[in-house]
Amino acid sequence: MWCLLLFASPRLAVDFVPLYFAAERVGAGLSPYGTAATEALRSFWTAPFAEAGLAYPLPLILLVVPLILFPYGLAATLWTISGGIGVVLAARLGAKQEQMWLLLLPFVFLPFHRATEYGQATLVWVGLAVVMLLAIEERQAWLVGICLALLPLKPQDGLLFAVAGGIWAVRYQRSALLWAGGILLALLSVAWLLQATWPYDWIEQVQRYRQIVQPPSLLPWGLVLFALAWRLPWWAKVALLQVVLFPLSDLYSALPLLLVWVSIGGGISLIGAGISWLWALFGLPNSVAIFWVMILVPLGGALLWHSWIAPYRKRQTPDHRVVQ
Repeated sequence: MWCLLLFASPRLAVDFVPLYFAAERVGAGLSPYGTAATEALRSFWTAPFAEAGLAYPLPLILLVVPLILFPYGLAATLWTISGGIGVVLAARLGAKQEQMWLLLLPFVFLPFHRATEYGQATLVWVGLAVVMLLAIEERQAWLVGICLALLPLKPQDGLLFAVAGGIWAVRYQRSALLWAGGILLALLSVAWLLQATWPYDWIEQVQRYRQIVQPPSLLPWGLVLFALAWRLPWWAKVALLQVVLFPLSDLYSALPLLLVWVSIGGGISLIGAGISWLWALFGLPNSVAIFWVMILVPLGGALLWHSWIAPYRKRQTPDHRVVQ
C-alpha cells in the first residue's frame, strides 16, 4: 500500500528537479544561482516557491553532478533509494529485540513518505545522520569522517548531528576529523575552482529564498519537547533539536523525529507515529497548527509517558517476589 501510494503520486521526485537542474548547469560551466538560473528553473519547474530559486550550497550540488550521467528518472531513483535505505537503517539504533518491529516505523510515519515522494534532500541527509550514528557505534572513524564532512552542507537537517559527531570524534577518534577535513577541503576547492564567487552568489540566493518562502518556526514552545525527552539517548535529543531549532520547510522537515520514535520503541511508537497519516487521510492543510496536532502533540504524549510517567509508576509498584 505504501508503494502504491508512492508511485501513484503526481508529485513523485518533484523536489529533485532543481538539484538535477543545478548539477546540469554546473556540468555545463554555468552558475546555479542568480536571476538567469532562477528564470530558467521557473520555466519548467512549477512547484510552489519556484521563484525562490535554488538555496543549496555549491559543494552539495557537486555531490549530485555524477548523477547527471544518468537519465532524470534513474538519477532520481538512485538519489531517493540511497536516502531511504539510510533512514530505514534507523531501526538498528533501537533495542535488539525490537529491531524487526522498528523496521515498520518509517512506513507509518508520514514525513518519511512525504520526503521519499518528493525525492527530498532531507531524506538523504537524515539517512547520512543515521549512517554516522551506526558508524559511531561500530567506531568506524573513516565513515564517521565522511558523514561529518557532508552533514553540514544542509544545516537544517544535518548541522547538529555534525556537531554531536564532531564532539564524539574529539573525545574518542580524532582520525575521523582528518577524514572530514580532507573531504570538506576537497569539495570546497573544487567549488572554488569552478566558481570562485559562489559563496556570495549563494548567500544572495538564500536571502531571496527566505524573503519569498518565509519558513515558520517551532520556537519557543518546541523546546518543551526537549525537556520531555531529557531521559532519551543523546542521538534522539539531537534529532529533536534538529527539528525544533531550525525553520520548517514542509511536513518532511519532521523526518529526524523518526529517531525519537525509534528511541521510544514498542507499540506506542508505531501508534504515535502512525497518527501522522491522519494528515493525508483527511486532506488537512499544510500549516504549523496541523503540524503540532499531528506530529508534535502525539510525540509529546509518548515522551511524557515513556520518560516520566511509566518510570514513576514502576518505582511506585511494590515488588511481591519471594526471596528464597
